Amino acid sequence: MIRFDQVSKFYGGVPALRDFSLEAEKGETVVLLGLSGSGKTTTLRMVNGMVTPSSGQVMVRGRDVSAWPLIDLRRSIGYVIQEVGLFPHWTVAQNVGMLPKAVEWDSQKTRLRVEELLELVRLPYSDYALRYPSELSGGEAQRVGVARALALKPDILLMDEPFGALDAITRQHTQTQFLQIKEEQNVTTLFVTHDIQEAFRIGDRIVIMKEGSMVEMGTPEALLKNQGSDYTRELLASVTLGLSGREKEDRIR
Repeated sequence: MIRFDQVSKFYGGVPALRDFSLEAEKGETVVLLGLSGSGKTTTLRMVNGMVTPSSGQVMVRGRDVSAWPLIDLRRSIGYVIQEVGLFPHWTVAQNVGMLPKAVEWDSQKTRLRVEELLELVRLPYSDYALRYPSELSGGEAQRVGVARALALKPDILLMDEPFGALDAITRQHTQTQFLQIKEEQNVTTLFVTHDIQEAFRIGDRIVIMKEGSMVEMGTPEALLKNQGSDYTRELLASVTLGLSGREKEDRIR
């Protein structure tokens, strides 16, 4: 679904990403984990053509990103960011229905899709359709953002620190909602975070990044069992300390 082959990106001679290779399979959630400046968002934005690689190749559905008409590529990929970006003077239904309207779906088809999506993110249409963003909690607004990203039934979802502005309890609840949606929709997801606990909860595989390079990659279980670098061991120390004994056993089992 998504493939990076020896991709690098330089800004004025300064590397933001170096010799990065990765393949994300259908329905898989791959988390890019690292501190600020590690190249996570640069990597993510190459998938929908917002950033052009300096070298290497980025492939989406077997086709080089540079060969896609950008409007077609971006409409076929859901994109969720921390700031959500809902239009404040539009209702929830109008925000979620924005892309269907842009591609000229008729009003009945659009409404049915909005109803379906709001149910999917556990925001019943009858309760939320006519609300405005200012009337939503942070977690509700993020779920509306996810619904909007799924409006055109994309098979790829890009998520850039989507839950970073939420308090701990709301964040955990919203993560749970995302995991349920992932199971129901079978969407291939590239998920950026600097939150280690979130990465281990969300990811099927985790890519640990530092200064534009991949340090290590593996499943959460494999990374907890075998850390191949000092940086990984240092980074993941907070995970093992943060998990209860039972949770740790479950991860390692």
